Amino acid sequence: MKLTVDGLVVYFPYDYIYPEQYAYMLELKRALDAKGHGLLEMPSGTGKTISLLSLIVAYMIQNPHQVRKLIYCSRTVPEIEKVLEELKNLMKYYEKSQGEKPSLTGVVLSSRKNLCIHPEVSRERDGKLVDGKCHSLTASYVRDKHEQDSTVATCQFYEGFNREGKESMLPYGIVHAEIVVYSYHYLLDPKIAEVVSKELQKEAVVVFDEAHNIDNVCIDSLKVVPGNIRNAEHFLSFLKRFIEYLKTRLRIQHVVQESPAGFLKDVLSRVCIERKPLRFCATRLNSLMKTLEITDPHNFGSLTLITHLATLVSTYTKGFIIIIEPFDDKTPTVCMDSSIAMRPVFARFQTVIITSVSKGSDQVAISSRYESREDVAVIRNYGQLLVEISACVPDGVVCFFTSYMYLENVVGAWYDQVLLSVARGKVSEGVAFEHHLGRAVLMRVVIVLQGAVLLSVARGKVSEGVAFEHHLGRAACESGRGAVLLSVARGKVSEGVDFEHHLGRAVLMFGIPYVYTQSRILKARLDYLRDQFQW
Repeated sequence: MKLTVDGLVVYFPYDYIYPEQYAYMLELKRALDAKGHGLLEMPSGTGKTISLLSLIVAYMIQNPHQVRKLIYCSRTVPEIEKVLEELKNLMKYYEKSQGEKPSLTGVVLSSRKNLCIHPEVSRERDGKLVDGKCHSLTASYVRDKHEQDSTVATCQFYEGFNREGKESMLPYGIVHAEIVVYSYHYLLDPKIAEVVSKELQKEAVVVFDEAHNIDNVCIDSLKVVPGNIRNAEHFLSFLKRFIEYLKTRLRIQHVVQESPAGFLKDVLSRVCIERKPLRFCATRLNSLMKTLEITDPHNFGSLTLITHLATLVSTYTKGFIIIIEPFDDKTPTVCMDSSIAMRPVFARFQTVIITSVSKGSDQVAISSRYESREDVAVIRNYGQLLVEISACVPDGVVCFFTSYMYLENVVGAWYDQVLLSVARGKVSEGVAFEHHLGRAVLMRVVIVLQGAVLLSVARGKVSEGVAFEHHLGRAACESGRGAVLLSVARGKVSEGVDFEHHLGRAVLMFGIPYVYTQSRILKARLDYLRDQFQW
C-alpha cells in the first residue's frame, strides 16, 4: 500500500498497516526532520522492522542530501536475516509499484563464520578456527610468498578483489552502499569500528534494533577479562613484567576493587611501567604478529586479552573499575558507564534511533527459586504442565528457562521421571543427539511429548533459529503433529527469532530470569550510577 506520513510518501509492502505502525513511523519521521536522536518502543509482533525500513528508505529517496546512508544494527544473526528479508520484500514492492527498483545498494556484514565463501575455510564451524584459516590465506606476507612460489596457498577470491571491483560491486563493500546491516559491535566496539566503520559519513541514520539490552552491549564492548616498546625484545620483556605483576595481584585472599588511576599507580610503583606505553600494547602486539608472519593468531588469544586490558585501563580513567577476586582466575576491567561506547556514535552520526516482553495439581507451589530448583515435586509439576499444554495447544510451543544449567537439570529429571521418551522413527537419532560443529558437539534433545516432537537448544554460537526452521521442527508443525522448543530466556531465541503463525502458538516461562543482585560487577555499577547521576 501507498500512504503519506506527515507529508512523506511511503511505500509499505503489505495490504494493511497497524495503527501502532503508523504512529511509530510518524515519530520516526519527526526525529529525522529534527536531525536528532530518538528512543522508540513498539509492541512485540506488530511489524517494527518493516515500519523502520519503509519510512527510512522513503526518506532517503525523497531527501537524498539529508540522509545518505542507513546503518541498521542488530544483535543476533536471525534478526539480521529478518531485516534482509524485509528489505528484499520492500525492494520488490517498489519495483512492482514504480516499474523499477530504487537505486539503493544494501550490504550485510557479519563474522567470517557466517559470510566466508571460501570452500575450505567455510567448512569450519568454530569462529576462531575460521578466522585463523582466513588469516593464513590472506595475510600480506603469505600473498608475497605466493608471488615467488605459486604452490603457497592463497585465497583467490581475495586476490581478485581489485579486478572485480573495477568490473562490478565488491561483495562486502560498505563505503558506497546506502544500506548497511551489521551487528552492534561493528559500531560500538572501538577496536572493530576503527577498521569497519571508519569511512561512514555523518549524514547517516543509525538504528539500534532489539535495543532493550544495548546497555549491556556497550558495557561488554569495553570490558576485558584479561618503557620503550618499539623494539620487539623490549616489548616482550615489557609484557612479561606486566604479566608477572598481574599474577602477583591475583594471589590475594580478599576482594579488591580499584579505579584505573589506582591500578596504574600501583603498576608504576611495583614494576616501573608507565601509563603511556600501556596504551599502545594492543597495537604493538598486532604489529609484532604481522612482522613475525604468524598465520594463526588463535593460539595467542590469551596474550591478546592481556594487551587489551593494558590498553583499556590506560586509556579510560573514568567510568571503569577493576575487580580482583581470590576465587576467580580473571581480573576483569569492568566498564561502569555504557555511555562511553555510545557517545562517539551520537557525536558522529546525524540521527541515531534506539528501538526494541501458581501451583501444580498436587498443590505444590511451582517456583524457580534457587532453593526449589532441586525439588522433585516442583520439577514434576513443571513437566506435567508442559504435557497438559502440549496436549491442548496445536502446532508450535516455545518454552523459556532461566538458564542453560536449569534447563539441562530439569530435562534430565523429566527423563528420570519417565515423563518423556526418546523419539523413534525415521529421524536419525545419531544426528539428532550429536551434531558436530568443529570440535564442539551440539546436543539436541529429541523426544516425544504427547505425540509432539520436542527440541532442546544447546548453548553455543549456533543460530538457534535453525532449531525450528530445520526439517524436523517445521515438518512436525506443518504435519499437525506439533513441536515444542526448549530454550533460555535472554538467549538468542528470545531476541530476534520470529515464531510466525503456527510455529509459536503458545509460550511457557519456567521462572523469571532475575538479575543476580549480589554480583560485584552489578554492585559496582550501581555505586557508580548513584555517585555520578544521583540515580
